[in-house]
Amino acid sequence: MVKWTKSLGLSSALVALLVLGSVVHAEQVTIYFQYRSGGARDATVYAWIEEFERLHPEIKVEYYPAPDGYQDRTLVAWASGTGPDVSEMWGDWAQDYARAGALLDLRPYVARDFSADDIADFYPVAWDASFLKFGNNAGIQFRIPRYMITTVYYYNEDLFNRAGVPTPAELEAQGAWTYDAVRDVARKLTIAVNPDTITQYGFTNDNDAWRRLSVWVRAFGGEFFNPEDPTDFTGDSPEAIEAITFLEQMIWNDRSMSPAFDREGFEAGKVAMMEEGNHAVMARYHINIQDAFKWNLAPVPVGRNGRGSYTGDDGFVIWRDTPHPEAAWEFVKFLTSKRGQEIAAQYEGLAPVRLSAFPFYQSLAQQYDLGVLITNMADAGPPVSSYAVGEVGEIGRLLDGLMKRVLEYGETSYAQAVRELAPVIETLAKGR
Repeated sequence: MVKWTKSLGLSSALVALLVLGSVVHAEQVTIYFQYRSGGARDATVYAWIEEFERLHPEIKVEYYPAPDGYQDRTLVAWASGTGPDVSEMWGDWAQDYARAGALLDLRPYVARDFSADDIADFYPVAWDASFLKFGNNAGIQFRIPRYMITTVYYYNEDLFNRAGVPTPAELEAQGAWTYDAVRDVARKLTIAVNPDTITQYGFTNDNDAWRRLSVWVRAFGGEFFNPEDPTDFTGDSPEAIEAITFLEQMIWNDRSMSPAFDREGFEAGKVAMMEEGNHAVMARYHINIQDAFKWNLAPVPVGRNGRGSYTGDDGFVIWRDTPHPEAAWEFVKFLTSKRGQEIAAQYEGLAPVRLSAFPFYQSLAQQYDLGVLITNMADAGPPVSSYAVGEVGEIGRLLDGLMKRVLEYGETSYAQAVRELAPVIETLAKGR
């Protein structure tokens, strides 16, 4: 009788486990994660998913590589009731999606699950940019920052040493790393056979990307838009004109700066100094240059108003109508956790937006001064997109086109072109 009772008890336990397993299986949900694909990005996603699913067996994550035209197609998919639950998002289109009401307001989730220490672990400028500032739905928190992008100065140490010119890092240590120093160094490191044949440029940057050029405008005391009233376009102010004219002179007068962004020239050892995003340190330049020459990093120079460093606003968002908001939120929490940041740094070389993950990031490439990120972020400007309003996509296209005409093609001066364009931009900013 006793033996039978034990057997019954064991059978009951097995049945209970089977029932519990079927309940867990029945309650398992699948969420879809959209991310740009290829190479290191794929490796990052697979590492994220593997570790997350091990921690959360009740949630299955399907990788949805972002298709061509996904910045427009995602909104169409969501309007039809399909599409990714979680997606990376940044810039103008993120602002448009947030104002259109397509993104979940994360404030209740953050209030419930993030401590004050969690929030303080993010760079303040990035955390602040996760809130919608203007327009419809202003005040919502529509994303969690996912990594920290800023522009830094890459320099070919061999070329500097050969020319006997102090490096940007040395000038920074002397308190002499300014925009005038950039111009002076660029002149000294440019080699020309004749005025039309440059064999080595002193400097290059992404000069047809107006958002990145915001750091130059800030350096001269201006802004492209008034942060207090972003319908007020100030890209035609004397300070903004002086900043972009400074670049024009480096390109067309000094001939010390390449008209087009010459990443390949830097990799080939034919450009001495480059202003470029820190996201590419390990993902591109470490791989492509290898031991061809010695190079390192410096922070952005100090201008009249400090550094005002460029910052991006990349983050993870959740579709407002996701059928699984809690599961999607758990995944976003993991992606933006210290561990999630470390995975992104390890596989994709992305600089963490959480301070607690920085030591891990720094340990991955100790031969480079990755600490320039900390220097930049100590005096960082807000992402321009975070306070853009109106038809921000069209504004961006017009300003990028203006920079290309002025700096890459030399068709006109910035002073003339921006004064002609200013009324159009203000109209677009006001949404008229």
